[in-house]
Amino acid sequence: MATLYSGVLLTCLIFEKPDVVFIHIPKTAGTAIRALWDFEIKFRTFGHIPATWRDKPSFAIVRNPQDRFLSAIRMFKFGNPDFGGFYAQPAWPDLTVEMALNILKDETVAFDRCQKYLAGNFRHHIIAQTHPYNCLQHAKTILRQETLTADLEALRAKIGFTTELQVVRQTSGAGNKLAVSQAQMSEIHAAFAQDYHQLGYETHSSKIGKVSLRNNDAATIWESWPAFYCSQA
Repeated sequence: MATLYSGVLLTCLIFEKPDVVFIHIPKTAGTAIRALWDFEIKFRTFGHIPATWRDKPSFAIVRNPQDRFLSAIRMFKFGNPDFGGFYAQPAWPDLTVEMALNILKDETVAFDRCQKYLAGNFRHHIIAQTHPYNCLQHAKTILRQETLTADLEALRAKIGFTTELQVVRQTSGAGNKLAVSQAQMSEIHAAFAQDYHQLGYETHSSKIGKVSLRNNDAATIWESWPAFYCSQA
């Protein structure tokens, strides 16, 4: 799949007024969060947090791994007509759950900004939330999409933004159903085992426990080449 795409890869964003670092994990209400700052981004990086950002408030949003994975498939397969831009129309109508699982496992598909093509863009959206590229371990505050309104109120008390959360966009509507077999569901759970474990989710329950991220100080390629993996907004 070599089709180019026009979407923007986002991971770590710095906003102003008030200053805060948003670690944007795809498919975790990032559009709604960026709208709180009127989509004004001072600077963005990919896969790393610059040292100059480390003392600023920072937050990320996490989501049930299964829900996030299936949401990404629906967005690419069916599009979201309620939201403009690249994802308003189906980007990959033939995408299936089996194809998505194969792309997730395929280490030859580049998910960072070193290449821009459809399969890479899709894999960018589905790699584990705890993958080092997503920088989740650097977030000082972690919110949950399942309780986002209440969690944002607690964040508001910390950093003082004044705008209100808009409706979190979803890919829904008649016909937007995915056929997921039991075997595929088990494969999804296995693929995101670290997300389930570290983020406090359970595979067969709606119970949510504590976040317990694993510290990993090992340097990554994104930290080793920071000039390549960043761009001015």
